[in-house]
Amino acid sequence: MKLLIADDHVFFRKLLERILAPSYEFLMAEGGAEAWQLLQQPDSARLAILDWVMPTFTGPQLCRKIRQSSDLSSMYLIILTAKRNSALTSALCAGTDDYVTKAFDVGELRARIRIGPRVVDLQTTLAERAAGLENAVSQARQLRALLPVRPNGGKLRADGKYWHKLKRSLARYSQQRPHDGMCPDCLQPVLNPAFELTSGSWGGMF
Repeated sequence: MKLLIADDHVFFRKLLERILAPSYEFLMAEGGAEAWQLLQQPDSARLAILDWVMPTFTGPQLCRKIRQSSDLSSMYLIILTAKRNSALTSALCAGTDDYVTKAFDVGELRARIRIGPRVVDLQTTLAERAAGLENAVSQARQLRALLPVRPNGGKLRADGKYWHKLKRSLARYSQQRPHDGMCPDCLQPVLNPAFELTSGSWGGMF
């Protein structure tokens, strides 16, 4: 996983790279502006360690910009700072997930960084499942609209064009090619989950 390290001191950039290698692929920035440019690249870092005091954008300012970006808002952000107490509260309010104070314990730093990939992977999994659920709901609604019962009178749709449209739709959702002669017994296992969304039943439909 890519890790962005933004610090205007080359000593800390090299130190963090040495401590965290070889677990990550590093992107290095000397200031907030350069860090922001790196994050605009395709397949950029999902984790970042940001120094508090940097040219152009401070660490907290960069945090706010990242959280306001729909493409970057799920990043895991850590502030590296010598500040303490109330200043750290403002960093958390800016959107950082965690902070590490200078001088840091190496073991503690590694442990805090390891949380990042787990959080990012969990967010990715949840987003994928949410998208899959949304797609399934959309398909169920479309299939319900294709059911062979007229919503106003409760009568069957008997025209041939309708059945051809229904077969094509079912084949698309099941990732199969439509074919002629699909019998009611073949249609029923596919249609049944969607038809359960209505108050009707299969009796007398075929």
